[in-house]
Amino acid sequence: VMSFCPYGNRGENTMVPAYNLLKDKIDFNVYYIVSVSWNTVNSLHGQPEVDENEREACVLKDYGFDAWWKFIVYVNNNCGSDGSCWKDAAKSANLDSNKIQSCVSSEGLNLMKESQAASNSAGASGSPTLIINGVQSSSVYQYGNADAYKQAICSAFNTAPTECSTQLQAVADSGATGSC
Repeated sequence: VMSFCPYGNRGENTMVPAYNLLKDKIDFNVYYIVSVSWNTVNSLHGQPEVDENEREACVLKDYGFDAWWKFIVYVNNNCGSDGSCWKDAAKSANLDSNKIQSCVSSEGLNLMKESQAASNSAGASGSPTLIINGVQSSSVYQYGNADAYKQAICSAFNTAPTECSTQLQAVADSGATGSC
């Protein structure tokens, strides 16, 4: 994903209910689509996106997925494409903004190098990309349809958990389809 790709944000917001339902049943990972050359990180939407990618990667590393979801949904819904309200997002998720900034300073570059390697290895070049057990899923483009995300994930189980029979409500969404 790219943190300021409007389609990536829509995909993230759509994934929240599926993640919450299945989080104890799946091995879930998030990587940022970036390019790193020496010590310079680039992202499609410029330096503000690089900065947000690093903050989000640090939140995930230091606080885990539940906190990461709270943080990114706040940013997606309230901060626009410059990340100016990221400290408000941290506060709303009970995260220490100083710890996040310290992580960005000391580990942001390496976290982006890890993301680049994982994204490249998976062949992920557009945001959002959803890969389930090594197979890219087009369900990611069904923005707002959390149940389609759940179904795509559940179809990959040899024996689907009982949670897969839960019908998920649609997520409020508007806009065109596509990817960055």
